[in-house]
Amino acid sequence: CRSAGRSRTGRVRKICSSSIRIRCKERFGDCGSVKSTAVPIRYNLIEIAAQGFGDPVPCFFVQGKSRSVISGNLKEDRGTVDAPIGRHPSDRKRMTVTDRGKEAVTHWETVTRYRGYTHIRCHLETGRTHQIRVHMAYIGHPILGDTVYGRKKPELGQESQCLHASTLCFRHPRTGLPVIVSTPLPPYFQEVLEKLERMGR
Repeated sequence: CRSAGRSRTGRVRKICSSSIRIRCKERFGDCGSVKSTAVPIRYNLIEIAAQGFGDPVPCFFVQGKSRSVISGNLKEDRGTVDAPIGRHPSDRKRMTVTDRGKEAVTHWETVTRYRGYTHIRCHLETGRTHQIRVHMAYIGHPILGDTVYGRKKPELGQESQCLHASTLCFRHPRTGLPVIVSTPLPPYFQEVLEKLERMGR
């Protein structure tokens, strides 16, 4: 995006957007995948940041928080998973915890314990691809509905990951001031919580 200061053409804006997507991926993982994860606000932030960026494009994301339902019950109320993440050696579409990976730190906090499941809140220090999914599976509590890193068959009728990016904090591309964007839990997530509540705690 080095030519952004010299031109305002659509081509330059497209290049800027590509650069931002790369930086977003470095910070938060694959921000382009929304098939089974509720992260719609990331696209809006990318489009906002793609307008009016100077030279060079800064890494404007600061941190992210997510909500998830995982399989099993966590004994502790909070904890941290500090384990490097890299590409799986035999399946390039998957990630795994490996000594050859990049630093990855996920802080988690228990919201509610249900019968066989736990509603948690996660705070990311880093943004590796599939970070929360990999880290939760690594400690033996894969995300509900995650058929890649968890159980191969849908649970509770949930055929997609019960994972929602609830808050993103980033630096405004023009003013440099911190901006916090939050989104409520989507309907499907609320339905899962209601179903778990009926099952008992």
